[in-house]
Amino acid sequence: MKRRPAVAALLAVSAAAALTLLLGTLVHSAQLEVALKGAQANLEKAQRAEREMMRQLAIAQVREAQARRHSGLMGRRFESLAALKTAAAHFRALGELNEEHALELRNEAIACLLLADVKPSKERAPDPGWSRPCAFDPTLQFYVVHSTAVDQPEPDAVNPGHLSVRRVADDQEVARLPGFGVRAVATRFSPDGRYLAVHYERGHRHNYVWDVGRREAILKVSQGDCESFPAFSPDSRLLALARPDHSIRVYELPSGATWKDLPPGPPVHLVQFHPDGRRLTVANGQHRPALQPGRR
Repeated sequence: MKRRPAVAALLAVSAAAALTLLLGTLVHSAQLEVALKGAQANLEKAQRAEREMMRQLAIAQVREAQARRHSGLMGRRFESLAALKTAAAHFRALGELNEEHALELRNEAIACLLLADVKPSKERAPDPGWSRPCAFDPTLQFYVVHSTAVDQPEPDAVNPGHLSVRRVADDQEVARLPGFGVRAVATRFSPDGRYLAVHYERGHRHNYVWDVGRREAILKVSQGDCESFPAFSPDSRLLALARPDHSIRVYELPSGATWKDLPPGPPVHLVQFHPDGRRLTVANGQHRPALQPGRR
């Protein structure tokens, strides 16, 4: 220190600084350890709260399924099963899908499966009025509604009778059947879904039969003021239609040629084929026996 006082002073300062740094590091490490323990405790508390919340949510889903099952509302079967599926997923995530919970979920699911119910496929906007009439094909894969013309896009415009055949799954149009300035008031698909019968009315009445695949009207019959609607045979090969003179004409499809004429009788309001395709039932507001195409 006497020979080199500057070096000695520098060493002393360096030692003091190192000691201070060491003490600071120890203090900081202790503080970090305390903070880490606090954070770990908070995390465990949050995890316990989250587990408890998930447990309560699973129990609530089971109770909701039970309440929906007894509600008598449409869709209760499917909504209850969905709630039970969610509850099972929560119990499984918690590692608590034990025998007791599994038995409760299974019994409730069996009770739901015994319900006779229907499930809405999708929510649709309220009918504005111009979309009627609506008919579904026998397979429920397609439906038909009014379609506004390109030059008359407003729903309030005069309905020209255009029709749109669409898929139920995605509402995509598969066929457009052009109108002729007369509104369509009733529609019906043939049993095989190939044809569409349409009743048009504005003053005079008209019955058309459309080949949906070809987008072509294969039969056009003017009815005057006679209110009648065609009936398809079960095999979709024949079509019966009451005529203004009270007779019944049976057409062959797809040619549209006359297959048989039945003689006039009392006014006919409704014609329907028997499931065997060999007989016709005619309704006119009075008692009438079943009819066969060969005689009346």
